[in-house]
Amino acid sequence: MPNDTTHAVVQRSTSRLADLEDAQKVRSLYPSEVKLDDSGDAVEIRGLSLDEVTRAVRLLFAAERLQDQFEDYADTAVLMSMAEVKMPLVRSERAAATARTARLRQSLLRDREAWMTFTDLAALRDLKESSIRTWVTRKRDAGELFTVRADSHVVVPVLQLTSAGQLRTEIAALVSELSVAGVDGWSTWAWLTSPSEWLSGEVPAEVASVNPARAVRAARRQAAAIREGVEAHHRLIEHAALGRTSPDQ
Repeated sequence: MPNDTTHAVVQRSTSRLADLEDAQKVRSLYPSEVKLDDSGDAVEIRGLSLDEVTRAVRLLFAAERLQDQFEDYADTAVLMSMAEVKMPLVRSERAAATARTARLRQSLLRDREAWMTFTDLAALRDLKESSIRTWVTRKRDAGELFTVRADSHVVVPVLQLTSAGQLRTEIAALVSELSVAGVDGWSTWAWLTSPSEWLSGEVPAEVASVNPARAVRAARRQAAAIREGVEAHHRLIEHAALGRTSPDQ
């Protein structure tokens, strides 16, 4: 079967194609040799082989799964650009970093004394569980405390609590800096308990106990680095999107 001359006819899906607001804009994303006709009950694609259409559909579903998992980081324009040059979705160093994060999560959860459930904290403070949930939610919304989800439960890492179950102000200050930068609970916990380049390899939570000001400076630098990385990523996405929709393309 010829690869260049084969065309594919795809039955229209009302849940997907019927929702396109601007078909002309969608067509502009494809090379000039690819023709898309969705005027009838089916979508006809010329200039691609059946194998290419199949791979494109698989990429679509893979991209949507990534969007669910990574939200803004799975931007469609970037995925399409990567697909065109057959670039892997995840770099080898990123995969290694993901594996390290997974191992760290398992290690943190394996230590049962490293976290508390709402029930645990309620018992420690001799309060109703509903009162503890309200307190945790209020502190978390204020950026002073973080929680993580383990299976179906939300737990509170103990390193940010005193022996009486109150907030440790020196840790809350670090959490606040990271929270402003949009760092999630797992990433916050990982940073607090891992050697930091901003502290010459020392652990932030440990430094906070003896030199809170130094630990805060490190958290501030970490937050700035994260914001810079996010902004650079967004600029890359915008540049890719503008490049693909330029009239000169």
